Amino acid sequence: MGLLSKIFGGQKAPHPRCSALVPAAGASSRMGGQDKLFCYLNGVPVLALTLQALDRCELIDEIVIAARQESILKIGDLCRDYAIEKPVKIVEGGANRVQSVMNAALSAAPDAAGGGVGSAVRIRRNVHCRETPRRRARAEAGMPPGLCA
Repeated sequence: MGLLSKIFGGQKAPHPRCSALVPAAGASSRMGGQDKLFCYLNGVPVLALTLQALDRCELIDEIVIAARQESILKIGDLCRDYAIEKPVKIVEGGANRVQSVMNAALSAAPDAAGGGVGSAVRIRRNVHCRETPRRRARAEAGMPPGLCA
């Protein structure tokens, strides 16, 4: 335990509530009719890998997915099958990416101080979503942590 932790009781400042917005309503038109969200990468659907990374991030409180209407139930099943523990909202996407992100943002928790938008198919192998001095300082200043993946 560091000196400052001893002085201030060792308690972390609570971070502002953060929602991860996942636009997943695209048509995958360049994939020849195959939905890239459900393509397997190392035996796991790409969207499941994204959701698992967000689920591990301690600075994200909820996940909001904007999806095509015909994929909503399939994504719900995916969340169950891959044991996503954070609260997940699946909303209908819009006619384009901007409208999909807007639908997700409007469905995010009303007390969310901020959020981040990422692509469901742009995954990073090493997701760094842990408490750091920089993130702690942002939280103490009331700034949202942003998206971790």
